[in-house]
Amino acid sequence: MSTSSGSYQEPSTSGSYHEPSTSAEEIAARDIRQGLDPIFDSTGSDFLVLRDGPWGEEVTNNVVTAVVWQYTTTPKASLIGPLAQPTEITIDGTSYVVTNEGEDPQVLRFIDWFTAYSVLGLIAASRIPSTSITETDPAAMAAWLAAQQTTS
Repeated sequence: MSTSSGSYQEPSTSGSYHEPSTSAEEIAARDIRQGLDPIFDSTGSDFLVLRDGPWGEEVTNNVVTAVVWQYTTTPKASLIGPLAQPTEITIDGTSYVVTNEGEDPQVLRFIDWFTAYSVLGLIAASRIPSTSITETDPAAMAAWLAAQQTTS
């Protein structure tokens, strides 16, 4: 990616975290605590908001507000196993709080699970979705089957 000057500069990641103070930040904090409560201990956990990051003040268009946050908590034994020692971890994420007039607020949360899992020593694995060759190209499947019969 290039800018008008011809060189790309990484955005500044400076900023400091604060206690939630706006209604969108409080809605995001409540959503994270309730959503993660089955696997993380919300007692004594710390939810902080990055308010003065590289973009300046709160990012909003008065309907959707972006809340960048950190949640420091301890996983419950159901996540890490009964013999493991609970470790305090910090989970990073962004919540988008949608507030349409006359409707209940909605929250879309995006969580950096890979970093949280690596701190806990867990592995997150996925595979690329694939489809059957017969679903995508029956002629290719027929050619593959014919080639298999001639090589056997």
